[in-house]
Amino acid sequence: CMDMFMKMLFADNFIHGDLHPGNIHFRFEKDPRSGLQEVELVIFDAGLAINLSRQDRSNFVEVFHAIATRNGPHAGHLMLDRTPGDKSRVIDPDRFVEGVGSLIDSFVSGGLALGQVSLGDAFSRLISLACDHRVKLETSFVTVANSIILIEGVGRQLNPVVDLLLQARPLLVDAMMGNL
Repeated sequence: CMDMFMKMLFADNFIHGDLHPGNIHFRFEKDPRSGLQEVELVIFDAGLAINLSRQDRSNFVEVFHAIATRNGPHAGHLMLDRTPGDKSRVIDPDRFVEGVGSLIDSFVSGGLALGQVSLGDAFSRLISLACDHRVKLETSFVTVANSIILIEGVGRQLNPVVDLLLQARPLLVDAMMGNL
């Protein structure tokens, strides 16, 4: 399920905004040749789906890369530099960057295993930090964050120790290199 989400996010540029358990189903069929049970993941209700613009996708990939490489201050600077809002309305940009750095440091100190950290909490705190400092976020960033929050719950049910960063790494590298 997490592999599917990461592929949709990084390779397909398709973000399903409503991946709750009611929209994720597993179909089990027996392969007539091998006799083995095959599992197919079926996703329903793509009404809340988006494709990121080239710029929004680049922005998200670069922020995700900064988080994955434990460079919170860089993630904060990227978010500030690329805010679609009025930069003159941002309250204390240096403290915002510092806050993002501290958040990412605490978030990734134990890796990104779903069983150890709450991605939902981290994204919620990141969005809250942006609100506190009046850093307007791209709508698509918030949509992706919400999708990650939803898929976290599903991921925890299926495999509480799945490592999101490990699963994302090959696709993230390709996305950073412009191969996706």
